Amino acid sequence: MKKLQYLLLCTLLLLMTACEKDTEPSNFAPGLSTGAVSDIYRVGATLSGGVQKSEGTLIKDCGILYSELQSMAEYTEVKVDIGEASSFSVPLQGLSPGKTYYYCAYASSGYSIAKGEVKSFATTESNAPVFGDLQVGAKNEKSFTVSATIIDEGGSDLILRGFCWKPADGNSPTVEDNVSNVALDAAAFTSKINDLTPGKEYVVCAYAINAKGVGYGKSVTVTTNTSTVPVVSSIIPTDSTDTSVQVEARILSRGETALTEKGFCWSSESEVPTTANLKKVVEGESDTYNANIDELKPATAYYIRAYAVNGQGTGYGDVFVFRTPASVIPELTGTVMTEVTATTAKAASSVIVNNGYEVTERGFCLSKEKMQPDVNDIKIKVNGVENAFAIVFTQLEPETTYYVRSYAANIKGIGYGEANLFTTLKEINAPTVGVTTVSSIGETSASASAEITSTGNLAITEKGFYYSSTNAVPTSDDTKVVSVASGTTITSSLSGLTANTKYYIRAYAINSKGETLGSVATFATKSDGIPKKDDIESPE
Repeated sequence: MKKLQYLLLCTLLLLMTACEKDTEPSNFAPGLSTGAVSDIYRVGATLSGGVQKSEGTLIKDCGILYSELQSMAEYTEVKVDIGEASSFSVPLQGLSPGKTYYYCAYASSGYSIAKGEVKSFATTESNAPVFGDLQVGAKNEKSFTVSATIIDEGGSDLILRGFCWKPADGNSPTVEDNVSNVALDAAAFTSKINDLTPGKEYVVCAYAINAKGVGYGKSVTVTTNTSTVPVVSSIIPTDSTDTSVQVEARILSRGETALTEKGFCWSSESEVPTTANLKKVVEGESDTYNANIDELKPATAYYIRAYAVNGQGTGYGDVFVFRTPASVIPELTGTVMTEVTATTAKAASSVIVNNGYEVTERGFCLSKEKMQPDVNDIKIKVNGVENAFAIVFTQLEPETTYYVRSYAANIKGIGYGEANLFTTLKEINAPTVGVTTVSSIGETSASASAEITSTGNLAITEKGFYYSSTNAVPTSDDTKVVSVASGTTITSSLSGLTANTKYYIRAYAINSKGETLGSVATFATKSDGIPKKDDIESPE
């Protein structure tokens, strides 16, 4: 019996507790306000509300209730983290298009719930695209990355989407400003906004176009970084052939000091080329500059960047990749140089493949200035139809470096072999000899001297004088005296001469190339120790 009484008492206590939970405590009276609805679209909207609790009021949860029923007999609860009393907004997604919804603000003490005024809104049947918040990613002095998500395509297929942007001026950008389009294949999309001015504010937003019109996301303001070195734009290709590409770039900022150089650098090996790779310097003061990068190999990827230099360093643009197609012009071996002399050299090369088109001309290009000579320089055509061909260059300058390349042409264009260089040798000649001077003239002796004015770039094997009292143009058949002086000086003592006699004399010098004789001079030996008036005469 006592056990039954105990069970009835416990049951009664549980029922009283349950009834208490459904009864709002007298102190639970928060001020609730149901706010306006905004950003309505096909499958979502943003609802607002507010809660103001009085002193001693305990609020465990608060937020928005929404329902398809005006009575709110069934509803969905969306909680917010409100902390102390304040206003709030709730973005709803996943609604049905073209439907009326009812909503109100609410607050709950955990035991009971208080509701604000019930209001309504209707989702649209179709609308322009709607976006989530725009996110800004990597940023530097000339670019930043933005990303966004389409939360509603608006009920029809997208035609275009991307981002629009402009320098900040207090207004949001539109598709009439700068646009960066992206692919339509995913809800989330990203783009790099490039070629901006350092240290400048820009405003950017997402956009998309469907059959209903243009939808824009919320705008965000971004400020690019500043830079002390030059800031250079990405490359714009303006023209190309199978072996060349015309490129253009702009100086976005010259940095803090004067510009000293600008141009383009490229490589087929390094994906991030620098001025240590191949480069082409562009002259002129214009901030917009271009160059033709040519003589590229077929079926090759080239990585190209614009650059500019000032006193603070070098700034580079983004890498542009240019891929050359498979070749249709002739391909050749490099040029082999042989038999190089002071004024001549032999060049040889071969056509490796004509790529399906008959070779109509071939030969060599020569230049003293250009490391990659072409047919606009000195061009020597070689006749014949054989794959291998050669030529001897003549009338070259001694001790001079030349650059040479083979070439071959077909109806598709001109192909070149690898360039080579060679340096001609010193010019080799017989020596040259200056005027002979005679001194210390006596009755039977005298001293002669002369200078070798050129050795002919060969060693002198013998030097001295030829003289005669009977032959006005002395040769080796006359009296010879060999000089043992060092260097280019020729000196000798003449002895056994006849007194009071006129002599003819001239110097000579010999190298492996030959012998050279100097001009003839005359002198007369003394008589009785008294020189005659015409003892020394001028050289003839």
